[in-house]
Amino acid sequence: MEELLKIEGLKVHFPVKGGGVVYAVDGVNLTIFKGETLGLVGESGCGKSTLGKSILRLVEPTSGEIFFKSENIRSLGTKELQAKRKEMQMVFQDPFSSLNPRMRIEEIVGEPLDIHSLSRSGRRERVIELLESVGLGEDAMPRFPHQFSGGQRQRIGLARALAVEPEFIVADEPVSALDVSIQAQIVNLMKDLGETFSLTYLFIAHDLRVVEYISDRVAIMYLGKIVEIGLSKEIYSLPRHPYTKALFSSIPEPSPGAKGSKTLLKGDMPSPLMPPSGCSFHTRCPIAEPLCRKELPVLREIGEKHSVACHLA
Repeated sequence: MEELLKIEGLKVHFPVKGGGVVYAVDGVNLTIFKGETLGLVGESGCGKSTLGKSILRLVEPTSGEIFFKSENIRSLGTKELQAKRKEMQMVFQDPFSSLNPRMRIEEIVGEPLDIHSLSRSGRRERVIELLESVGLGEDAMPRFPHQFSGGQRQRIGLARALAVEPEFIVADEPVSALDVSIQAQIVNLMKDLGETFSLTYLFIAHDLRVVEYISDRVAIMYLGKIVEIGLSKEIYSLPRHPYTKALFSSIPEPSPGAKGSKTLLKGDMPSPLMPPSGCSFHTRCPIAEPLCRKELPVLREIGEKHSVACHLA
């Protein structure tokens, strides 16, 4: 498969007033292949959204490299980065705050075309085409965001992201703020758009079933690090990292009254301000050994397209 995005040793650290550093993303290596959807999951505060934003340099990385089609994104100046963003777009989590309430939908969807000097002559026709591609129509153009539901606003966000014909989209929890029935519509729409426009997604989400449905591969993140990554079917059927097992055991059973084995973790995720030594998961791991407290496990291959960062997996 053709590599579209490659991340090497990416770190995003935030200094804290009064001293200290928040290790939001702490040494991530990741490859995303052209045409695939990579799901990224983990507990709140593990660094998923920061990782997604740092790829597009909406948050500046502290160190590490980001290669998009073999070009180092971190070496680009302001003008070069703006041009590159035609190929890399983002869909934000909150469809209510991500759209300017003072702008009409025609302006919102057409703004990327203006920024990148695209389709000046056929701008209106292009906006109509984009709205129709996400299930809306021309009648939406003169209206304001507050006149739409959450699901419709997220469709508008998708239309805006598609305006400049990107190859890669970071979808930062695009359905978490929506009702369950609307979530299914948006996820199916994203799948259809991915096939129609040959898109590659980094799909960040909390909902493990949604990630399983849409993803080709899945990466599990814990305290700023990727602890397991592999094909979706394999990860969900045979997770290897203790954290992945605990995470997946929390998925509700589809049948009321069904009994399944549950792995309950003790305590909360440690603070990224003071991550533990060795394996970051050892403070909650049910199988931790002395080695885990001292030595940081590296992400190693344990099968075809399946890697895990655990001394005991």
